[in-house]
Amino acid sequence: MHVRRAEERPRHCAAALKGYMANKTVTHTISFGWFGLLGVILVVFKLLAIGGVETWSWWLVLLPFYLGLAIMLGILFGGALITVAILLLAGAVDVYNERKRRNALRRKHIAYDKPKKGNDFDVHP
Repeated sequence: MHVRRAEERPRHCAAALKGYMANKTVTHTISFGWFGLLGVILVVFKLLAIGGVETWSWWLVLLPFYLGLAIMLGILFGGALITVAILLLAGAVDVYNERKRRNALRRKHIAYDKPKKGNDFDVHP
């Protein structure tokens, strides 16, 4: 396997890459959230026995982590329910429109199939 060095690459590739990378900004952020921050503070307080938190049960100390997780899962589940509801509603609208189209075509065919009264080809007793 032969790998070209940068000076061996065609100029247009390097120029294109240079122009592409000039417009890109790389940023790294870490977001912890209020529940995570509160959870870390409570765990530190529990471990260092500060402020009466040492008497709390561990499930109570870790509760902010669970609340953050529950809110996140609730948002995801709610979004999934809304998506399913929209898709079901769109399917129901499609079914309604298809029925409406079929009924219109059926009425059109019935109107063409009925013999018209008063023309010369009708035989009346």
